[in-house]
Amino acid sequence: MFTHWDSFLDLGPAQELVERSFFEMIARALRPGGVLCNMAESMWLHTHLIHDMISICRETFKGSVHYAWTSVPTYPSGVIGFLICSTEGPPVDFIHPINPIENIEGALKHQRELRFYSSEMHAAAFALPSFLKREGSVHYAWTSVPTYPSGVIGFLICSTEGPPVDFIHPINPIENIEGALKHQRELRFYSSEMHAAAFALPSFLKREVPLLRDSPTPAK
Repeated sequence: MFTHWDSFLDLGPAQELVERSFFEMIARALRPGGVLCNMAESMWLHTHLIHDMISICRETFKGSVHYAWTSVPTYPSGVIGFLICSTEGPPVDFIHPINPIENIEGALKHQRELRFYSSEMHAAAFALPSFLKREGSVHYAWTSVPTYPSGVIGFLICSTEGPPVDFIHPINPIENIEGALKHQRELRFYSSEMHAAAFALPSFLKREVPLLRDSPTPAK
């Protein structure tokens, strides 16, 4: 059983939709192994609310609880989050689709493939920036920039002739910098996980820019 709840901001009458009683009601309505996908605001604007919701859901659902996010140009800050939970039972792997959309027979032939969503983009949505955890050759990469039109900005990364350069996997992961955490020098957004997720490209971009079709997929 699956429940998707597109709730409103935590204001006025909608306040109850981010409180414990609401999530307890949803948990009672779900069968064992049931799943809830709930809108969970923007990590740029509502980290306090996201933290509270995750804490409540971990206590209430007692199964798998994950936070994911994606780009929504029309939403304040350009991104929106999702809180995905399952009730008590076998762990649910939300990151890797059981039935990858690329395997749907005839999707490409009948032009039914989606413009943005893919298994690669799905997995990248669960890459979280460093600050959110504490409180995602020639390559194209992108990231969230709340103040930029559409909420995202792209980067073209190139190297001159010579051995291939692996842009996706940092040679010196920032997490390994000695003393970074101790001296509070870690970055709020950037991490090796977010770095790799930035190279996950939506289907429509690969289709409309042919040179990007062979872009490598970030390792799972």
